[in-house]
Amino acid sequence: MSARDHDTELGGRGRAFPPTRASAVRELRADAPDRRRAAQEALVRAYWKPCFAHARAKWSASNEDAKEFVQGFFTRLLTPDALAGFDPARGRFRTFLRAAFDHHVQHEREAAARDKRGGGRAAASFDLAAHDVADRAPTPEEELDARFRREWARRLFELAIEGLEARCAELDKRAAFEVFTRYDLHDAERGPRPSYAQIGAELALPETQVTNHLHWARKELRALVYAELRAITADEHELAEEARWLLGGADA
Repeated sequence: MSARDHDTELGGRGRAFPPTRASAVRELRADAPDRRRAAQEALVRAYWKPCFAHARAKWSASNEDAKEFVQGFFTRLLTPDALAGFDPARGRFRTFLRAAFDHHVQHEREAAARDKRGGGRAAASFDLAAHDVADRAPTPEEELDARFRREWARRLFELAIEGLEARCAELDKRAAFEVFTRYDLHDAERGPRPSYAQIGAELALPETQVTNHLHWARKELRALVYAELRAITADEHELAEEARWLLGGADA
């Protein structure tokens, strides 16, 4: 099963834009179980790594405990009422999801402590009515939020780069991906970034073709990031705000 089962193609083989996907935030509330599962998969793709890193950073969870927290959280996210407490007017979905995840981890730790004392384990709830998930002024929690956001952004770009590689293979543009990898994904620890002329010499391409390949790959990558972002935001307003920070360099 893949979230791409619900893709709507924007164009044919040579089109510069990737398929669009319905918002997983809305689809998670769909009546059809297969649509909810596809929505959950889209959210897992984007948020599993950020939540894992957050469990390690905020809760000092071990590697295995962090995995269990994340797995349990996303398993419960498949239920129809999982997002009952989410209101787009109160804040961004990623802020809500991080707060919901913290609520889940706290509950699991409290339940584990009760088990050790011989008590029962009550069912956890996603009800965050007592939690302010709207954007706030800087607080000690702000650094955790910034870390979570950086992990989230890194993951979206990872997914987009994977998509770019697949698209380059599909369009027989492997040279474009190679140029993009050598220039934009260059590891500074391995030395200075190669020039266009050096990359051209290594790949037997004229420098002008290196420039064209890089321009095309960057444009395609932005479109792929935008598509990934559209799939995990609640509405057009949130999409525009997140895209402004992620792709435009403005504060979110």
